[in-house]
Amino acid sequence: MKRVGYGSLRPSSSDLHPTSGGRFVFERQADADHRYDVGVYLPGGVELHGVLSVAGEEEGVQVDTEDRWVLDQIEKLSRVLRRTNQRRVVRWRPRD
Repeated sequence: MKRVGYGSLRPSSSDLHPTSGGRFVFERQADADHRYDVGVYLPGGVELHGVLSVAGEEEGVQVDTEDRWVLDQIEKLSRVLRRTNQRRVVRWRPRD
């Protein structure tokens, strides 16, 4: 299994890796209302981890990837987090 970065995300199931597309998990950090731990689970056991800030001067994403599709999906889902301030969001996204 290829793992990039580190995270403390709790998986929502024992098998987070889809056979296509990607599963995106965002968990709000306990000490910061607008910062989220990010986990991206891709086919083949690939995991990407980072941090997303949805407010203030630090706004943006820090995930070690150059995959434009992954970054675009994180940006789209960050809009949900900005609007709702949910504690945890898990979404699967198809890859065209």
